[in-house]
Amino acid sequence: MKLSKDTRGDIAGFMGPGTEIQGELRFQDAVRVDGKFSGTVESAGALLVGETGVVIAKMKIGRLSVSGRVEGSIVAAEKVEILHTGKIIGDVTTPLLVVEEGAVLEGKCSMMKSDNAATAKVPPIKNTPEGNTKP
Repeated sequence: MKLSKDTRGDIAGFMGPGTEIQGELRFQDAVRVDGKFSGTVESAGALLVGETGVVIAKMKIGRLSVSGRVEGSIVAAEKVEILHTGKIIGDVTTPLLVVEEGAVLEGKCSMMKSDNAATAKVPPIKNTPEGNTKP
């Protein structure tokens, strides 16, 4: 996964391909997901979703970098980047949004100053009839 200059710190946690976890994910630095996670994510750090990663969650995060698939409501205090293989389905609130050519964003995007994004509320996730999770 290509990491931008501001997300190249040490990765404190890693969820490999073939791994599935449901629940609450809380961390301080950076976590990379190449498996499947569903639930809630809360961190001032960076979440990196690799090409094989799938995250279905309500998120309040510092930074988010997506090469895989993310579904749900996202509030990022600093930045959201969707790399060329990445797909986000859901609403995004962030002060800085980077979308590479080929990336997909299906949902509403609200850009505000970082101090407002840090205090923004994350809307609940609703199940669709198809079984997919959408905000």
